[in-house]
Amino acid sequence: MKDRKRILFVCTAFSSFVQQDYAILSEHNRVDRFQFQGTKRPARFIYQFIRQLFLLCLRGWRYDAFFIWFADYHSFLPVLFAKVTGKKSFLVAGGYDATAVEALDYGLFMKRNVRSFMGRKSFENCTRILPVDQSLIRNINTYAAARPFEAGIAHFCKVSDAKFNTIATGYDSDKWKADESVTRDSSVVAVASIFGMNTWKLKGGDLLMDVARLLPQYHFYFYGVNETVGSKLNEQASIPKNFHIRGYVDNSQLPGIYSQHKVFAQLSMSEGLPNALCEAMLCGCVPIGSNVNGIPEVIGETGHVLTERNAREASIRIAQLLNAGGNSKARERIIRNYSLHQRKKKLRQLIDG
Repeated sequence: MKDRKRILFVCTAFSSFVQQDYAILSEHNRVDRFQFQGTKRPARFIYQFIRQLFLLCLRGWRYDAFFIWFADYHSFLPVLFAKVTGKKSFLVAGGYDATAVEALDYGLFMKRNVRSFMGRKSFENCTRILPVDQSLIRNINTYAAARPFEAGIAHFCKVSDAKFNTIATGYDSDKWKADESVTRDSSVVAVASIFGMNTWKLKGGDLLMDVARLLPQYHFYFYGVNETVGSKLNEQASIPKNFHIRGYVDNSQLPGIYSQHKVFAQLSMSEGLPNALCEAMLCGCVPIGSNVNGIPEVIGETGHVLTERNAREASIRIAQLLNAGGNSKARERIIRNYSLHQRKKKLRQLIDG
């Protein structure tokens, strides 16, 4: 094929949205994947850098472009190699790599260390930065702390606006749709990968549990909590009987789970553009979310956006949504603004350009 390019696809975890981009790029290009295995063991971590360096030195010249998910340790060498050799590098920003939330010690730029240096230089040296939401360029977070704070890539790095090309993640409406055989209850569901107590608070799990205490007549479900966090929550807090903690579930099970519940809650303190929120809306859930990054733009007029982290206010709004009629507008909004077709088209134009 005339325009077929050879691309090195770099990531740390091959999650569903990363897999999706890999599949998109592979449709019209020759794509090799390099997965940088994150670890806290110094020897193995150094090994990952050496492994990546050898790949770039031995085979890097073969590639026309480098496509990297997230700025971090793993992005530094590929971006530097591309800059030195005059090749293109595209760096997708997802959320963690565009913020610093002091209350949670969360975010790539929370500390001035080697990690933040590598992330900053990756952004400054790459060809194009591809944030999944416009707010990741620059924003003011008024929700996560008592005092508003600035965040966004442009706040932490010396980059021009011309380098940014915002491309929202895309969703397959044929895959994400309500299971008509399932009865939808007046209940609330949240889905997130929870692997630590900080992540639990980051994703609003503690707030949603407080809301459940105020609304004992309704049931709340939180999926994606690992066993360690679940045990700590049982030890540290009195979990209300109407709040149900569930572990990780496969993506294939999620449409059926979303279809069981009326309201989806995304009460994060920091985000990019949340996949679970978009998926749940496609499956017919009415959304409620925090006024953070891409969440308000995703929800629009189809649900409710919380402007402050307050359990009583959240309980009032959730009760209103549970008692209201159905809402087909949520699905329509995702199809209109966040379709998989749109992301495919924009990524292809970017790579071919």
